[in-house]
Amino acid sequence: MEDKLEVYRKKGIGIFELMEISFGLESGVDVSIYADVKYKAPQMKEIRLGLEMGLSVEKYANPELDWCQMDEIRNGLLSGVDTDIYGYRKFDYIEMREIRLALEKGLDIEPYIDVAKGGLFLREIRKGLEEGISLDVFLEEGYDPYQLRELRKGIQSCVDISWYAKQSYSGSQMREIRLGLEHDVAVSWYAMVDFSAAQMCEIRLGLENGMDVTGIANPFMDSFEMRAIRNRILNDKGFSEEQQEQLRLGREHGVDISLYEDSSLTAEEMRSIREQIEQIMSSAGVIG
Repeated sequence: MEDKLEVYRKKGIGIFELMEISFGLESGVDVSIYADVKYKAPQMKEIRLGLEMGLSVEKYANPELDWCQMDEIRNGLLSGVDTDIYGYRKFDYIEMREIRLALEKGLDIEPYIDVAKGGLFLREIRKGLEEGISLDVFLEEGYDPYQLRELRKGIQSCVDISWYAKQSYSGSQMREIRLGLEHDVAVSWYAMVDFSAAQMCEIRLGLENGMDVTGIANPFMDSFEMRAIRNRILNDKGFSEEQQEQLRLGREHGVDISLYEDSSLTAEEMRSIREQIEQIMSSAGVIG
């Protein structure tokens, strides 16, 4: 083998690339397909793996494709999808991945490939198709992928997305309104573009804790001041900041926090109870 490697070494092939050639020689594949200075070691690895799997590596043995793109085409070949739909240099690996995942699940992603403006858009479209949710209207109106994500999640959880289906809201602001709707609080207190997402979050958390948020629902008060007031009120109820964090995480994950909303429990005990509940919910398919 050393004699064979020496031939490639003299051609100017680097040490890491030589390692991939040696792996190929050991497994008995035709290394001449990738033993070329045009390829970097990660690209060689993708071609070698394809050869070892008996795949048609000519579909991606192209030095103009980076190894991530090669990996997506190789995975598509492995799963039996039509890689000709996305195996072009013009698609980055995120776009390729979303198209591949959609094809593997039999989703009709092709009409959106040229419409979407990148992998993040395709991700939301793909997830929407999986969930039976059409985002076509929002795509046509020019919502960004972060906004699309919140609209999709809101439709999925059956909340009234008209509260935040406005392009004037950022994706982060939409998220806070969505979470408030999912937790059944009066989002009218903060569903206004004048509030930043961080301010919205503090008001939402206050509402979820049963606070009178009149004193903090003020767009001229920064989120740090809001948090200090909210924490002070909650501390008066006997909860430390660590305990409050466990309550917050529980609400975020859809857990019934009444099962551990007890100031006599330590934050660690609350965390343990929360994680046990989340595990049960995950096993039942409620979350995860």
